Amino acid sequence: MPTSFRLPFGIGLAVAALWIGAPLDASHAAAAAPKETVIYDFLGGADGAQPAFGSLAADSSGALYGTTSYGGQPCGCGVVYKLTPSNGGYVESVIYSGDGAGNFIAGVLVGAGGVLYFPANGGAHGQGGVFALTPGPSGYTLSTVYSFDGPNDGSEPYGTLIEDAGGALYGTTATGGGTGCFNAGCGTVYKLTPSQGGYAETILYRFKGGRDGFDPVSGLLGSADGTLFGTTYLGGAGENGTAFSLSPESGGYVKRLLHAFGTTTSDGRFPNSALFADASGALYGTTYNGGSYAYQYGTVFKLTPGKHGKHYTESIIHAFEGSDGANPLSPVILDAEGNVYGTTRSRALGGGTVFELSPTASGYEEDVLHSFNGNDDGSGPLAGLLLQNGVLYGTTQFGGSKNLGTVFSVAL
Repeated sequence: MPTSFRLPFGIGLAVAALWIGAPLDASHAAAAAPKETVIYDFLGGADGAQPAFGSLAADSSGALYGTTSYGGQPCGCGVVYKLTPSNGGYVESVIYSGDGAGNFIAGVLVGAGGVLYFPANGGAHGQGGVFALTPGPSGYTLSTVYSFDGPNDGSEPYGTLIEDAGGALYGTTATGGGTGCFNAGCGTVYKLTPSQGGYAETILYRFKGGRDGFDPVSGLLGSADGTLFGTTYLGGAGENGTAFSLSPESGGYVKRLLHAFGTTTSDGRFPNSALFADASGALYGTTYNGGSYAYQYGTVFKLTPGKHGKHYTESIIHAFEGSDGANPLSPVILDAEGNVYGTTRSRALGGGTVFELSPTASGYEEDVLHSFNGNDDGSGPLAGLLLQNGVLYGTTQFGGSKNLGTVFSVAL
């Protein structure tokens, strides 16, 4: 039976038949100049500090959800926060702050019933875990969905989760799960299935290292037929990371290598982000380095499926040169018109960018929508973007009045 996957509201996959989710909003005035606004400035106390790598999520009311890596009480381990629209702005409330889950790395998934799911580096064995925040009359209640133990089932879950229609959760661990990679394991893809009031873990794949790839730090992309897509930061023929798929076949999952990065001087290297799909099933993502012999500032790439969808051809749709942005760590998103949006961590003499790549007859044309000055407007956007009603939302790890990060919007 086909498996559908639940993603944060507003960033569904823009695909009619193959992929599950709602198209992204593409409505914006072509003549209007994009404008960046800081909608929240972290102060480093109980409200949190330094937003984590995960992109913002949203619910059907337009409220935004995110995590910070630091700040909060009592341990300064970070918070899960909510930004509620109010009087033309946003009001922050801390949903969870404490040491039970450990430091936050990924973003949150807004699941069925408004339950928030997220991985963090705590857990019963100190190897990371998956946690849930369940809304109730008096607030949210934290529960542990699963605690990883390291060599057997994985450790260091960094990627944001996805959820299928049956309530199962899917994610990756960067390490653990086997005996390779210095006997610690090279990372896993896992599934957490609701079972008898809890969850049962299944390892869908254990990475072997080397040409197989290792260190899957990003989250997954799910398709209508249950296939999962992802990246590894390292490994592959070029030793610079891979893109892969896992297809449910013969009672298990079959892994296919879609692309090995860094085998040519013009290719990207070190993919750190999840993938995104367009209506044809083509996959898009970013690499932290590579792009050309002269410039090694990272790329935006496209993987186009062949006739039967099992063989993919890579093309670089943009190679950053430093002046237009550098070293993207975040995923890209597409709107219904095929425009590609993302962020870069840095920029020559600046604190990063928000960019748009518009398809043309000869390729893609880049437009830098905003260049962060590293001061009040933010600096170092590590997470991807959320698009709602012609507005992009994102976070910066630094900048703002206390240099502890911001939540921003860019009106298109």
